[in-house]
Parts: sequence; structure tokens; C-alpha cells
Amino acid sequence: AVVSTQSTFFFFFLRFTLLPAHHFLRYQLDRMASSSPDPRLTREELSAVWKDGGNTKFGVKLDLINHLLQQRKVREWVLLKEKMLTKILELLPTDRPVQVLEIGCGLGIDVFDLATRIGQVNKHPGSRVVGLDFNTDMINYCNGCLQEKQSSLPQNVTVEFIKEDATAMSLPDQTFDLVRSDIALQHMNIPLTLSQVKRVLRPNGHYACLEGAAGAGFFCKDDYVATVYKNMIPSLADGGPGVRAFFELQKLGFTILSVA
Repeated sequence: AVVSTQSTFFFFFLRFTLLPAHHFLRYQLDRMASSSPDPRLTREELSAVWKDGGNTKFGVKLDLINHLLQQRKVREWVLLKEKMLTKILELLPTDRPVQVLEIGCGLGIDVFDLATRIGQVNKHPGSRVVGLDFNTDMINYCNGCLQEKQSSLPQNVTVEFIKEDATAMSLPDQTFDLVRSDIALQHMNIPLTLSQVKRVLRPNGHYACLEGAAGAGFFCKDDYVATVYKNMIPSLADGGPGVRAFFELQKLGFTILSVA
């Protein structure tokens, strides 16, 4: 009998920037004006903003692309990303081509970065980095960047972007050496998503996860915005998406390598 294991590691980030937050503020004020018994958004309501067309409500539009670009200006965020990418490269084999999947890839910035780094340390032809997101604007942005960056990417690494829901991926079983996600599980059905992650991972594959947990702070130049946002997001009494994923992965048979 062949016993195969899959492992994961987490980075629980401590704070993030709210830019821009006017969309959420407007949504919150509307709920309060309607005398809602609970001003907090449900997880489904919070996640809906990332669905096609979900970023416009009450005449206010949240620029999701600019939101993610501004996020990259936060020093703590950049350092966490670098730490995670370094760990991923340590886990990936270099004696053969590798396959990596990022779910909730957003603007694809990390997909391009990882493809470049894999090409520098792994000279075998046939490696592939795939970015997956269910938002059409995100995938269109990624494909536009791919056209611009294609000539500068390593020739032995293929980059691809797919518009799909991470809870119902069409990707073949046991395809990827590593799956990663950054602040994406909070917008997904965690049990369904992680069962899909397990399905597409090869035996002895890895899942790298960067998610928030209870105790994570909120940083914003406008204290009022930060306070209102904190009071309207779903409760973290269950530990938040990072902790929920931590226990769900173990139910699925993953071995936890490290938590940072």
C-alpha cells in the first residue's frame, strides 16, 4: 500500500489596510438606516463584493483593482508575501518540472513573481503556474498583464489564468505540487474549497495559506472608517478563516508543517 500525505503551512497576518472602504461604509449605513437588528454583514454578503458586478451598490462602486494595487504599498503586506514566496520555493522540487496553482489570484502579481522565481531555480522545461479567480475583471486584468509580460517570463515556465469558482474546479485530480491562497478563503466556502484543494494536489503535495485569524487588527488612516468596518464584518468568534481552515485541513488528512 502506498501512503501519501499532504501538508500545509499558514501565515496569520496581523493587520491589513482598508483602501478604499467607502463602499462598505455606505453599505453599513444603509443597513443601520433600515433598523437592521444586526449591523454585521454575513460572510456571504462580505464575499459578494468580489463576484461579477457585486462591487457596485447604492450608486457606489468599489474599485477592486485599485484596492489590490494599494494593498501592495503596505510594507507589512509586502514582507509577508516575500516570506511566503521564499517558503514556497523551499518546498518545490527542482529535479523536475513543477505545477503550482493559486486560488483567488486577484491581479496575478504573485503568479508572475512565482513563475519568474521558479524559472531561476528550476531549469527543467514544462513547469506551470496557474492563477484561478471567479471575478471576470480580475482574469481580464491578468490576461492583459500576461500579454505585456510574456516576453520577459522564463521560457521554461508557462503562466495561465482560469476563470473558475474554487469550490468547483474543473482541473484534473492530482495535478499540482503546490496550491496557495492569500486572503482568499475568507470569501469562500472553506470546507468545499479545501476539499477541492486536496483533490487537485498530488500525493505529498503542499498547500500554502495566508489568512487572517481572531486578533488580527485593522489599519486605516481614518480611525472612523476602521472602527465602522471592524463593527460590520462577520464575527471572528470562531477564530476567523485562518483558524477554521487550520482545523478543516486536519479533518481532510493534511499534516500541518508550520504556523507563522
